[in-house]
Amino acid sequence: MTRGRKPKPTVLRRLAGNPGKRGYNHAEPVPPEGLPDCPSHLSEVARAEWDRIAQALYDMGVVTLVDRAALAAYCQAWGRWVEAEEKLKETPVMLKTPSGLRAAVALALGRQQAAGAHGPLHGRTRHHPRLALSGRALSWAVT
Repeated sequence: MTRGRKPKPTVLRRLAGNPGKRGYNHAEPVPPEGLPDCPSHLSEVARAEWDRIAQALYDMGVVTLVDRAALAAYCQAWGRWVEAEEKLKETPVMLKTPSGLRAAVALALGRQQAAGAHGPLHGRTRHHPRLALSGRALSWAVT
């Protein structure tokens, strides 16, 4: 277990000019370059989001071939969020059930997607991927 701050990726240290004058990690793994293919299981809305951002992220040097799953997860989350918003236009926000008022499932799903709004390719999370889910929103969607 490391103490203190997590180490910056070598790419970011090089961009900052290495102010501490410490040596670079020459053994740091480098992912293979290339634009990943869009997975076939994505929804139509998710595919549209993939088409909108994949090339731009690749051109920026943010996405490589190993980021396919992370980008697909973001696009699918976006697609579900859009579908939840569309469903909310048709469904009341609160539903009356025998046990009382409950938030609509679409609202809970929208909140769940908002919890990971930045996506797995935001800032340093690209180097330390984590799944950001709101447990409360997830339990609403299940109950």
